Amino acid sequence: MKEILRQTFADKVEQTFARDKALCDDYNNVMSNGKWKGMMTQKHIGYRTWNDNFPRDIMPKVSRIEDVKSAEGGYVFNHSNGYVSIEAEHFFDKQAPADMKWTIIPDMGRTLSGIALMPYIKPVNEQTNAFLSYKMQLPTDVKSVKVRIVVKSTLAFSNIKGHKYAVGFQGGKDSVVNFNHDLNENPENVYRILYPTVARRVIEKEVEFTLPASNDGMHTLTFRPLDPGVVLEKIVVDYGGYRNSYLFMNESPCKRK
Repeated sequence: MKEILRQTFADKVEQTFARDKALCDDYNNVMSNGKWKGMMTQKHIGYRTWNDNFPRDIMPKVSRIEDVKSAEGGYVFNHSNGYVSIEAEHFFDKQAPADMKWTIIPDMGRTLSGIALMPYIKPVNEQTNAFLSYKMQLPTDVKSVKVRIVVKSTLAFSNIKGHKYAVGFQGGKDSVVNFNHDLNENPENVYRILYPTVARRVIEKEVEFTLPASNDGMHTLTFRPLDPGVVLEKIVVDYGGYRNSYLFMNESPCKRK
């Protein structure tokens, strides 16, 4: 698992392309002493248009990520202009089981990156007890906020009833959000929800919270995946200044402890 993002799939592409070439060579030149040579020589890998006007099969371009970014926290945010906008990888603290880890996915999403609990093949539920926390300073007179959670438009591959996450402020009550229960090809969903969401590639949900008491305005928001495949991209805590934005506003000022 440690090297899966770095090498495995790039190596697999090269291996399978070479295997395909070997199979074609065997069919044309070895099988029955080349009895059917030339009958199966049409190019089949590398199409970019409807025709096969290219000289030979073309291996797909692969890239290897040599240095996967480690998930390191310690960020503390300060409010400005009525909101706090946070990139997912800029968390304060994290927790994951020994056989899993929080993995940053560079360039995932509309701005900086995404972050997900991996590997996806491991079960994730309440007992997993994995979380990311986000620490922020809010005005002391703010009593309630709207939290916008932006995640990748993952299909419900593990549970057809939908995948969930929990979010809430330390000292308060969590809200559980089922973010993709309607992301399917049911007649009532396919054109109204599935296709537009796939085109946007993100799912944005809004939850309203009453803030727990705090003398200094410091609050910690916790995000917990309750199913596999939840990729967090951005969080916005709004107390009146957020405006609809394709990039979910510029990231707020922060420092790292």
